[in-house]
Formats: sequence, structure tokens, C-alpha cells
Amino acid sequence: MKHLIFDLDGTLVDSYQGLSYSVIAAIKHVYPNLVMAEDVRIPIGPRIRELIQLILGNIPEPELNQLEMKFRQIYDGKGWQKFSIYENVVQTLRTLSTERKVALYIVTNKPQLPTEKILHHTGIDTLFTEVVCPDSRQYRFENKSTSLTYLVNKYHIKKKEVFYVGDTQEDWNASLKSQIEFVGAQYGYGTFSEINMNHLTVIKNFQDLLLL
Repeated sequence: MKHLIFDLDGTLVDSYQGLSYSVIAAIKHVYPNLVMAEDVRIPIGPRIRELIQLILGNIPEPELNQLEMKFRQIYDGKGWQKFSIYENVVQTLRTLSTERKVALYIVTNKPQLPTEKILHHTGIDTLFTEVVCPDSRQYRFENKSTSLTYLVNKYHIKKKEVFYVGDTQEDWNASLKSQIEFVGAQYGYGTFSEINMNHLTVIKNFQDLLLL
């Protein structure tokens, strides 16, 4: 194993509190009279416009734009700070990078600004060769599959020498489409069915990557 590509939310960090706080605050701002269930569960993984529609259903485009803009204002301002890094992530990444000379990368649906803030705050930003967000370049990456393909081509990565580590079905699907072997993080937000797990390499703790 010479290369490892990571998802961010649900794989390296638990951002649920900040994302949930920011989404709910944005919805309350746009729809001040809307009554939301106290136990509403915010899906983590999809890009924000899709996430909002999963919660509210189909809504008019102007209102969706307003919700996205308000969410960005809240999350990029202070919501991003409401996160925690998973146990053993920092030490494991340092071991992989400095001792085992594994090249590390990130492919995430999170925009570049909050991603950079989180990585800098945790002190792991310097460990990654490249971090790819949807808005990392002038022409946006359409999905994680195109981001993975971009990295493989740019760094001439042999597909037998790389894993993509993620926690959701979307991450697995991106790996399949990009023909990159997938490692499922069971501790994250997603779930993998027993059928899927028969075809997956899974880790229960982040440091299990050292056993690959």
C-alpha cells in the first residue's frame, strides 16, 4: 500500500454537531414558522442542496438557494468548529506518513474553506499531499468518483497500490466507479449491509489501517 485516500466527515472527523446545528439554524431562518421534530436526524454525506431536499422535500429553487447561502454563512462562520476528531486519527496518520511513507490524500464533499479550517485546527493539514473538495478548482468536481479519478491520474497512482477509506454507500460507489479498492469505516455515519460487508474490507477503529 503506497497511497491512501480518505473521506473527511465520518472517517477522519465527526462533524455531525456542527452540520446539524447549521442546517437547522438555516431552516429556521428561512422558515421561522416551521415546526421541526426535536429528534430530526440530519443525513451526513450528501452535498448541502441534496441534504436540504432530503429533509424538506422538493422546494422552490429561490428558497433552496437562500437555504444554501444561509447554511454556508453559519457553517463557515462558526458551525465548523463543532466537530471532534476520531480516536487515534492523528497518530495513525503520522505513522502512515512519516514511518511507512504512505502518500495521503482527501476526497470530500465538504467545500474547501471549512475543510481547510478543520484540517488546520487539528494540525493534520501538512500530512496530506492533496485535499480535493468540490470547489478545489475552477471547474467543480461533479462527484467523488471524478475527484478520485483526478487524483489517480494526476499522481500516476497504480490502482493496486491505493485504497479509498470512507463510511457511506456513496463512498463505496465512488470507489467502484473509479476501480479503487474500498475500506469501510464502520465507526462513521453510514451503514454497510451484511451482503456488502462480505465484499468489503472494513475497519472498526481508525488504527486498524495499520494492519492492512
